[in-house]
Amino acid sequence: MQKTAKQFLDLLESQQLLAPDILGELRRQLGESKSRLTSELIARLLVDNGHLTKFQATKLIAELSASSAKGPTTSSGTPSDDLGFAEDAPASKHSPNSGAPPAPVAKVFVDDDSETKSAQPTDDVVPAEISPARVSAMEGQPLVPVTKKNLSDTQAKRSSRKTTPPSASPADMPLRPRRVSAPQSKANPYDSFRILGVGLILALVLVAGFFLVNHFWRGNADQRLQAADSAYEQRSYESATLAYREFAEVFPANEKASYAKVRAVLAAIRQAAEGAPDPKLGLETALNSLPGLVGEAALAEQQSDLAGILIALAVKFNERADRTQGTAQRKLLMTDMEKLLELINDPQFVGVNQRNQQAPTLSRMQEDRQRILREINRDEELASALTAIDGKLAAQDTLGAYEIRKALINRYPLLETNQELAERVQQATSLERSLVKPVSLDLKLTATPPQTNVSRSFILANRSGPPAPALKGQVLFVKAKGSVYGLDGESGQILWRHFVGQYFPSQPLRVGENDADAIVSQPELGTISRLTGSNGEPKWSANLGSATHNPTLAGEELLVATLQGTVARLDTATGQLAWAVQLPQATATSPTTSQVGAGENPQLYVLADHSNLFVLSRSDGTCSEVFYLGHRSGSSAVPPIWLLGQLFVFENISTKSCKIRILSTTSTGLELQESQPPLIMDGNVVTPPQIDGRRLVVQSDLGQIKVLDIEPTAKTQRVSELATLPKNTSQPRKSWLFADNNHVLVADRQLMRIDVQVATLSMSHAWLKYDGDRFVAPLQKLGNTLIHARTQRGTQGIRITAANAESGEAYWETDLAVPVTYIGPSGTGYEAVNSSGMLYVLGNQPIRTEADENPGRSQPELLYEHATTLSDGRVVLMNSSRTNQLAIISASAPKMKLLSINLGIARATCPPVAVGDELALGLDSGQLVLVDLATAAIAGTPYQPAVQAGQKMRWNSPVYMASSQSLIAANDIPSLVRLSSEDGLRMTNEVALDDALVGPLVAVGEHVCAVAATEAGDTLQFFDSTNLQRGANWPLPGRLVSGPYATEQGCLLQTDGKLALVSPQGQPLWTIDFPASPLVSSPLVSGANWSLATRSGQVWVLSASDGQLLGRADVAQPLSSPMLQLGSSLLMGSEEGAVLALPIPTTPAEAP
Repeated sequence: MQKTAKQFLDLLESQQLLAPDILGELRRQLGESKSRLTSELIARLLVDNGHLTKFQATKLIAELSASSAKGPTTSSGTPSDDLGFAEDAPASKHSPNSGAPPAPVAKVFVDDDSETKSAQPTDDVVPAEISPARVSAMEGQPLVPVTKKNLSDTQAKRSSRKTTPPSASPADMPLRPRRVSAPQSKANPYDSFRILGVGLILALVLVAGFFLVNHFWRGNADQRLQAADSAYEQRSYESATLAYREFAEVFPANEKASYAKVRAVLAAIRQAAEGAPDPKLGLETALNSLPGLVGEAALAEQQSDLAGILIALAVKFNERADRTQGTAQRKLLMTDMEKLLELINDPQFVGVNQRNQQAPTLSRMQEDRQRILREINRDEELASALTAIDGKLAAQDTLGAYEIRKALINRYPLLETNQELAERVQQATSLERSLVKPVSLDLKLTATPPQTNVSRSFILANRSGPPAPALKGQVLFVKAKGSVYGLDGESGQILWRHFVGQYFPSQPLRVGENDADAIVSQPELGTISRLTGSNGEPKWSANLGSATHNPTLAGEELLVATLQGTVARLDTATGQLAWAVQLPQATATSPTTSQVGAGENPQLYVLADHSNLFVLSRSDGTCSEVFYLGHRSGSSAVPPIWLLGQLFVFENISTKSCKIRILSTTSTGLELQESQPPLIMDGNVVTPPQIDGRRLVVQSDLGQIKVLDIEPTAKTQRVSELATLPKNTSQPRKSWLFADNNHVLVADRQLMRIDVQVATLSMSHAWLKYDGDRFVAPLQKLGNTLIHARTQRGTQGIRITAANAESGEAYWETDLAVPVTYIGPSGTGYEAVNSSGMLYVLGNQPIRTEADENPGRSQPELLYEHATTLSDGRVVLMNSSRTNQLAIISASAPKMKLLSINLGIARATCPPVAVGDELALGLDSGQLVLVDLATAAIAGTPYQPAVQAGQKMRWNSPVYMASSQSLIAANDIPSLVRLSSEDGLRMTNEVALDDALVGPLVAVGEHVCAVAATEAGDTLQFFDSTNLQRGANWPLPGRLVSGPYATEQGCLLQTDGKLALVSPQGQPLWTIDFPASPLVSSPLVSGANWSLATRSGQVWVLSASDGQLLGRADVAQPLSSPMLQLGSSLLMGSEEGAVLALPIPTTPAEAP
């Protein structure tokens, strides 16, 4: 019987009806028991202890009996009988007189209290009396003797079953009532048939009963689960929760029990999340319930539903926060939401697939959350900023208040319209107005020209073309680079030149009509001068003591603003100060007022560096009004423009766009207010817009043009866009405009005229000229003559042109400000060559308006520089715009000749080097060639290192060793090669370099030195000129700026802040502080002294032995050519197109 008990336990385990620990304990007791334990006894014990219901026990025993019916039957009675759930059949029913014994019937008992009570077995076992069996013959059948071997196996086993000995004690009796078998009747020939039939019928009934019980049991569970699902789908979450929980409790072994547990929790969360406006209820339910689902088998398949619930709850948190006003309450909601996000981020509840499916919703939810958190931070910072601003205003620190506001607006742009901030701004603005005070300006007024170190200068220019008769008697004022020129309007002849500096923007102003004078300024020095138009002599010069913006001319008034915030009015005739006031802020641009034809306005508008626009009275400078704009520092590059009651302010809000703000004013220019939404330009406005009648033409640095029309009588929207041209470039570039009579002239990389078609509200191109040139100054129009200034492509000079304004055709052209690149002796005098290839013989004329020789005929792409002296005394300059072109200067006429060398598509990558009377050039194709200047052809065989197809190579300027007739060169492979120069170039040595070299190679004694650049710093390296073996090296005290230069004493180098001389053995001889501006050339040797010039215009005289400073002067102009000593003076070429004579400095000055 132990076997059936073990099978029963296996059945319990397979259906997961008992916990594993209980099953383990039953198996242990079964193994240790010495008495017989049956499956029926174990089932009864489990029912008594509440582990199984009677219905479950009956079903399990029936299943076990059905499985054992396939084999021999050893037990008497049915399992239900053994359990005591069904009463035994009375013995009297099996009397001999009855027919065949009735077939056994399997009874199915459900959990009903009345049936359970009737099915309980009694503990008392009553012995049954055994009556002798009577055997009677069947009707019509003879009696047949039956022997034992005729019995069926079942009958044989029944007859041979052992019975309990009478002497056995009650304790040894089995748990079920003992049944007394009737005496074996005599053999009956039909017993075998009866027994087989009854057994078969009993088996069929048992099997049918099993399936019937299973059908009703399963049907009841499916119906309950279906009802729970229906309630869940109908959003009856409370009913669904109860139904799921009941199912899980009633059917714990059902395969859907885990599903019901998970669904019960989901329904509870949904009920809390969707049934209440406060999302915290849903969160609390989720926090309390979800941890209990960890490990549930059905959780994985329900993750999609759970993810939807949690994410919807998170969205509800955001929506609740959006409806909440208090910052503290919103912050608390976001804190609670953080707990919900932890559940969402837990892969046990929201898996990767669910996260991917819900990605758009998750992204929107996170974006909303970040927005809300940003709003919370914004509100907290706003409260803090308001408190800080109040403190600044109490201390009358308006700039500090503006800085706090600006910092807050930069982080949170939407706060720009905040009412509380606007109130503080209004308070600060009112305070700003009271802080505008009159100031006593220490104006230094003089009528003498400024002192310079230059003793004499020669202006080199070249004029060509017919005169412009319409400009007869007129003087033109134009600025080219850092100088203002006065030119005769009819011929283009240069009358005078006045240097004002290159680094601060300024333009000359024209005072008067026919006998006009020029107002010029040196903004970095704070100097303003009125120059006589005919000769450039100053009538007066005023120094304001600090850097200024370009002044504004308004009739006889000259309005000036310093960068520090001082605004002054000067009289144009005498330079006398009328008034001066000090603003509480720095200024961003020049002052502005009404222009001619724009209407009368007694006000002056000054744009502060940031935040405010000041309105001053032109008569006495009192502050009439302060308008808060809120613009950033550095965002405005041009002054405001007032036109017909509208004030236009141009604010560059980014590198790609500009906002045109439109402020309306009264007829007196006051009561400013923004009258309409701003207009947006593509690009920045960096040059002043132009007025054409009632229209304003604006162009951006990306080429977009807008024509704005002002209708003064309109009640609203007085400014409208008449026509627009889209941007034409993606890279910013400066352009200049001139508008007149619906014609717009635009000068940037070309000059074009655009006609405004008022009828069609469009613009059309009329003509285009000078494509590829770069225009450098504002356009001027006198009558019907247009004056413009441009740099031709590939050149460095400025060409001033007078042209017909209708057609653009030129009258005369004057080339000036062309850099001088060579000065040398010429017979008994001196000659100079500029970068356009024009040669001038210097004499007594201070202004040359025509070159002595001009072989290049002022064509584009002329840039002759890098003068190299050949062994025969000739000088060669290379055209850096077209490196196959050379200019040769000789003593015989013509003194200058131009050569073109056939280099194919290759370009030279370094300055040329003289090799005897030939020239060595390193090309980007990798070749190093010798050029025969007599034939303008390549001499001999060039040197060609191995390069990959399409690779471009850069050569350092090589050095020629005349004693060994060898050329030593370096490239960026990097390698160093030694080449024999006999019959072409042939390599004799080559070494690989660790780092690429920068600058030229120079010979110092028998060594070659060069500078290697590494990330750690620059190092001067020495190489043996015969075998290229590396020698000494010396770390530079900074990065190389210019050099190295070969001197008798050693190698001279300039770094960023130092000048050093190093011996051929690699030892520093001396090091001094020196400007960072690059040297123009190697030092000019004069005995034991050196003269050096920087490109910024400083001239130093040093002792070559120890670097002691002997003299220093500043010519205040950029220099461009090597110096030449002329007695006690130095001649040097200027970037401004002039040759300057400077006495050799003898007075030391403080080092910079």
